[in-house]
Amino acid sequence: MLRGAIVLVAIVSVGGLIYFIGALSTSFSDGICYSEVIGGIAAEAKNAIRTGGPAELQKFEGFINSLPVRGYETSCSELEAAVRQRRDKNSNPKT
Repeated sequence: MLRGAIVLVAIVSVGGLIYFIGALSTSFSDGICYSEVIGGIAAEAKNAIRTGGPAELQKFEGFINSLPVRGYETSCSELEAAVRQRRDKNSNPKT
């Protein structure tokens, strides 16, 4: 009986440790992803301000409003793809 209890405690402890490590790992990679997204948005904002004109600022406002933001359900990879698409479009305006 004691042996079974010790095995059960060991399994639960290892499972909890693995869960905790996984949660930290996911949190870390999400943090990096969101940092890259925020950096990309900041670069687009600077570009819109630098190029001046109300038309460019209006395009940037449309970009910000079109971002797939859904509160805590927001997917960082979707945000990253939207920022990348905007950056690619601005770097190749004739395509």
